[in-house]
Amino acid sequence: MIKKITILIAFVALIFSINPINSQSFNDFSNVNFSQVSDSELDLLLRRASAQGFTQFDLLKIARAQGLTQSEIEKLDKRFKSAETVAYVAENASTPLEETRLRKRWQEEMEVYRELKSDIYGYEVFRGNTFLSFQSNLNLPTPKDYVLGPGDKLFIDIYGQSENYYQAEVSPDGDLILENFGPINVSGLTVENSKKRLISRLKKVYTGINENKTFVNISVGIPRAVRVNIVGEVNLPGTYNFSAFNTVYNAIYVAGGITENATLREIKLFRNNKLVDVVDIYKFLNEGDQSSNVRLENNDLIVVGPYTNRVSISDGVKTPGKFEIKNGETVSDLIKYAGGFSENSYSKSIRITRIFDEKYKIVDVYSDQFDFFELKSGDKIEIDKIIEKYENRLIVKGSVYKPGVYSLSKNMTVKDLIEKAEGLQPDTFMNRGFVTRTNEDFSTTNISFNVLNQINGSAKQIFLEKDDILNIISINDLKDDNYIEISGEINKPGVYPFSKNLNLEDIILLAGGVRKNATLKSIEISRVNSSENSLSSSEVFYVDIDNLNSESNFELKPFDNIIIRKDPNIEYLKFARIEGEVNYPGKYAISSKKERISDLLKRAGGPNEYAYYEGATIIRKTEFAEESSQIQNEINDLTRLREKLSFDASVLTESEKLLISRIDNDLEKLKLENNTNQDFSSFVKKERINEIVKRNAMSEDIPLAKSESIG
Repeated sequence: MIKKITILIAFVALIFSINPINSQSFNDFSNVNFSQVSDSELDLLLRRASAQGFTQFDLLKIARAQGLTQSEIEKLDKRFKSAETVAYVAENASTPLEETRLRKRWQEEMEVYRELKSDIYGYEVFRGNTFLSFQSNLNLPTPKDYVLGPGDKLFIDIYGQSENYYQAEVSPDGDLILENFGPINVSGLTVENSKKRLISRLKKVYTGINENKTFVNISVGIPRAVRVNIVGEVNLPGTYNFSAFNTVYNAIYVAGGITENATLREIKLFRNNKLVDVVDIYKFLNEGDQSSNVRLENNDLIVVGPYTNRVSISDGVKTPGKFEIKNGETVSDLIKYAGGFSENSYSKSIRITRIFDEKYKIVDVYSDQFDFFELKSGDKIEIDKIIEKYENRLIVKGSVYKPGVYSLSKNMTVKDLIEKAEGLQPDTFMNRGFVTRTNEDFSTTNISFNVLNQINGSAKQIFLEKDDILNIISINDLKDDNYIEISGEINKPGVYPFSKNLNLEDIILLAGGVRKNATLKSIEISRVNSSENSLSSSEVFYVDIDNLNSESNFELKPFDNIIIRKDPNIEYLKFARIEGEVNYPGKYAISSKKERISDLLKRAGGPNEYAYYEGATIIRKTEFAEESSQIQNEINDLTRLREKLSFDASVLTESEKLLISRIDNDLEKLKLENNTNQDFSSFVKKERINEIVKRNAMSEDIPLAKSESIG
């Protein structure tokens, strides 16, 4: 027990040697042994120094005076720069003094608090995770209303006809002791009033003051330290030392900010056991009013109590979340705190869910009630979006140059709307267009018309109404798209758009040419049979491209299907794999169509001593895995066609743009169909070899196939 007490005393002594909590002046830091300060202690030390107006550069001077070498000074400087507090200290050497007792893992706990997120309005203000740090600034002129007290260090400049300089500290009795002037009591006076008292004493010696030839200036060089207690709903309640320039906001910030249960509307400041101010942070957040952000004095008590009334407001305002409401505040007040209605909100009424007799009740509040409808704790406010209803919308679709949405004007006709849409495209079907009109019961009426007669005015003009949809048809919408398909041993198989005078050689070149194993001796071309009396649905042509010449080249027609066959004399290598308990497992080329499993086993060096013959299996692809489904093939073909057409969108013709649009529609339908019908079962088959042998009693061996695996 004695040993534990000894260790504890030594630890406390170490803390107080590096962290003098009662530091009142710069000279106190000269007792710090900088070479032995840990990182966490260094961070707290920087906070304390900055609270008294000193930077890390001032501390480096003290360290140099202690005899640290240049290399040690440089190392200490790097530690200062890496300390988490240094960003605040370098920018503004006035961070409030930290707690008067060292808490274990203080910095780690603060980081946890700082990172918490909340939807409570104003909660983030004192969290320290923004650039808002509520630091007082010692570089500003001394405020005239600053009240002097014991510990304030004053700088008194006399200049003009006579010159002199005094530096004095207010004594515990409240006096300034100036040489040849005796004590001058200034405690409890503002800087302005203390200046008047000083001048009344100084002018007895400096007579030029009366003649406006000598002037006096007084400023607070180093403010006194005050001890403040912070209790209630803050993350780190306790006793703190601050410079007297600091305020209530500084204190709350240093205490880690508020908890989620804290009030932001009634933070109380007690002085000499009396309530001297009630701080409402909402005034600061909404109006920039800092009148209640009073300066702290010694032994002040800040009480952050729990909230009294809290309501929530969802989407529909610019700052949704939870808000603290004072008794008597209304819907208008809440909307003001929440930044007002958002652009797409329905502002004529809101809906409030309120607790009545332990049950929820819906209350509709209209805009003329906002100013006097009082809110209660627990209210949930919901705001609807504006109704998607247009007063004068028209829509143009189809074969015009600028399809889209337009505004309806008085006595507007179909002809007027077509002109607004920059006119008709060349592919317009002039015999028929139609207007889709929405009735009051949301049913629709179709109004057909002759486009040409409306344009030239030879027919009665059709007047438009709001939400009318004008449909102008393209002649291309009335007929199927013309394609040509090429497949087989071709580099870019797929579907290609048909053009007049397209011949066989052209389409082969467009498709990237034939593969190495292709034959041009027998190209098969299937064509739709358009003969009325023919019993066959298609015609089939076989073309030897080597015999074609420029005069007799084979001309293609819409929907021709071209197949480039494989040369039967060219055979690609096929492989099989053998794995498991053989001497030489791996990949083997199939040497002939007659090669069997037993032959492959011999090439692999035969089974080793651990082989289990009964467990030998063969894995081979089924016929279903050799080719994709027909739907997938169509998807691939259309995708390749679209890629060809859209390679350079800047040079697309109108017909190509129209074709791409139709391809996209077809692809969407095919992909949907493919997703619903896809079945991957039976793509791979795995069997025991001995079972296959039993089924085939004629043979004890099995021929090899492409891409098989044996193990």
